[in-house]
Amino acid sequence: MSSKIPIVLMCVGLFSLAHAEPRPKTPVPAANEPFHTFALIDSKLATLNKQQNALRHSIQPEGSKATSTTPGSRVRPWTAAARAVQQTARSINALARKQQVRYRNLKQAFGVRAFEALAREADGVADIAGVLGSTLDNSEAAMQQAVFEQRALALVLQYQAITGGYGAVHCSSREQPCCEPKENGNSAVGCKWVCVASAGRCGNGFTGPRTSSAGK
Repeated sequence: MSSKIPIVLMCVGLFSLAHAEPRPKTPVPAANEPFHTFALIDSKLATLNKQQNALRHSIQPEGSKATSTTPGSRVRPWTAAARAVQQTARSINALARKQQVRYRNLKQAFGVRAFEALAREADGVADIAGVLGSTLDNSEAAMQQAVFEQRALALVLQYQAITGGYGAVHCSSREQPCCEPKENGNSAVGCKWVCVASAGRCGNGFTGPRTSSAGK
């Protein structure tokens, strides 16, 4: 599992994103879930952060750098940026939905719930980005951009709630990581990562791979 959680600037502050260290040269994603997916989502959130900055600057350009548009055109300076954000958010949604199906097959209900929450937040970001992409009015775009910032923050917080602390858990080869349900101060569905001897000992939570090298 990852050994550190870097800090990434997103929305209106600093938000830590769990980031896995380089994987082995011959990784086996299916045997390293959900940590392989965590690493993929972490990378996409970093991309989303850059796209978010580009979107913000296209809607609120500095000084005289505002980009003019042809009267009657249905393309605005923020159109391409919003569509790029939408694509990234949809890819995060797809990754989360895949894990949701995986945990349903494993009959680990909390895994289904946790990744459903993550997918839902990603879907919310994609939806508002779609609205922004088709918005033609400058003032309306500014209002929608504020909503977008809130949705993006909610996505990051939900990701943090699931992944927070998993990098500090070092299970032996006879154990496997377990995400136990954790209460949060917000509405996010959270995890407390511990080591268990078997999936049955994970109680109401969901499990990771049975290997001490998982996620490294």
